[in-house]
Amino acid sequence: MMFKRIKRIHPLFYLPLAFLAFPVLGVFFFGYPIWTLGTTLAFLIDYLFLVNYEKMS
Repeated sequence: MMFKRIKRIHPLFYLPLAFLAFPVLGVFFFGYPIWTLGTTLAFLIDYLFLVNYEKMS
């Protein structure tokens, strides 16, 4: 049932998630502060919620 919902969403909505590699890799390779991972994770959860949210009424 959940996979049917994901199939209805256009794949280009997930394309911007590729840019989340920069802050994640930046922590390990470029000396970004570790708190960057927390804000990146919060953004990821919020973005996926907004893309997949469907009003129940």
